[in-house]
Amino acid sequence: MTVASLPTHSRRLSMPSWLSASLSTALENARRGGRLSDERARAVRAIVESVGHVDYVRDAEAFAYLYFAANFAKAQQAILRLYRPSLSRPIRVLDLGCGAGPALFAASDTLRSGSEPGTNLHLAGVDVVTQQLELLNNLAAPLLSEHGHKVRVETILSDAVTFLEQTKGSWDLIVVSYLLVELAPRKRRVLQAALEARARAGTQVIVIDRGEAGTGTRYSRLQGTPQAFQYPPEGLDVHFLESIGLRTLPKSTKRDRFHVPA
Repeated sequence: MTVASLPTHSRRLSMPSWLSASLSTALENARRGGRLSDERARAVRAIVESVGHVDYVRDAEAFAYLYFAANFAKAQQAILRLYRPSLSRPIRVLDLGCGAGPALFAASDTLRSGSEPGTNLHLAGVDVVTQQLELLNNLAAPLLSEHGHKVRVETILSDAVTFLEQTKGSWDLIVVSYLLVELAPRKRRVLQAALEARARAGTQVIVIDRGEAGTGTRYSRLQGTPQAFQYPPEGLDVHFLESIGLRTLPKSTKRDRFHVPA
């Protein structure tokens, strides 16, 4: 049985329309409910830029507003470049420290596009913050409504190390996006060792994290050579921003270029 090659990414990256619409709805509801505002967006951006720790219980939506699209794009490019298509059925993807699920949804979009028709996906997201998992489940509703017979989405409230230690299940792909940078040094070493053990056992592990100062983001197949990440020149469409109406926009840099539709 053969598996089609993963599709080559377009020069302008964009989330699938169902995800953009679902994110718009979630963020609009958060703004009306007082959980998302320019004040909170600016505060979260300042924390991230100073490499501080975001309060995801309070600011899950503000963080998603600022970084969901960028993290989706980074995961999409990393998977396109590094993932070797699997012959297993279903394809099983684990996202550790999943947050609202940008990497998990990038895996779903990319792998469904590049796999044989009828291939089922089992997507599992692990996080320690209930509010993040609730947001992920809300965003996944349209995907499950249309593709629920082929896609299973599971959310697990746990820290990554405990989950790997207590779970014997196997995965085709483990994605770790911006989790290591948030861990204390000792716990980071423990998680890295657990991931290396999974990699030696045959699981593909993709790590996306901060690069060295001034180098932006890097990603790598575990035990591979880290690569600098850069958006394609045309940038990234972030359609969900149109309906939110905040004055604070995701910050554009040479490595994070955004295109906001007029």
